[in-house]
Amino acid sequence: ATTEIYTLSLHDALPICREQVLEPILQVLATHKQTGNAELPVYLAGVLKNVSHSTDNQEFLIREGGLRILTEMLVRDDLAETKEKQAAVLVQVAVTLRNLAIKPQHHRHFIQAKTISALTQVCAVYMHHRELLSNIARILAKLSLHQAALDELSTEKSVRQLMAVLAAHKDCTSLVLRLTFVLGNLTAKD
Repeated sequence: ATTEIYTLSLHDALPICREQVLEPILQVLATHKQTGNAELPVYLAGVLKNVSHSTDNQEFLIREGGLRILTEMLVRDDLAETKEKQAAVLVQVAVTLRNLAIKPQHHRHFIQAKTISALTQVCAVYMHHRELLSNIARILAKLSLHQAALDELSTEKSVRQLMAVLAAHKDCTSLVLRLTFVLGNLTAKD
């Protein structure tokens, strides 16, 4: 059933009744531990990624604590049996967060959920996972346009982590551009 829901969500064919589909997905993701079904969190997080393009679904995810659940998932180490599978889940989570970060009115929820700190922690653990780091950089670039996010990002630990990612991926133009944009916004603040 999970793969069917995922497939439907890819084609905007998922008959979304938010309370009947998205709410249970959030509940499962909030409590899921490693089980025999290693693909479950990837597919469920993928459904959220696929439907988070919709404004209505974004509002539902924000209202129902989806941002908090996704942020908590970033720092968990029990989502999958291996680091590689865990990273696959986190890519889906990061893209969903990226979609939520598009709207400036959501940014205060990122601050409340401590998402920026969680994102920089993920950077440290997955320093060599470019796809994940690229999505995180895209989130941080969007958030860095707002003062409250800059205040969160301006810790020495966060800046050092961003610099470490830059040093490790200086040959990845898109990552370098986004992270230097974030760092530029940090230096431009009062």
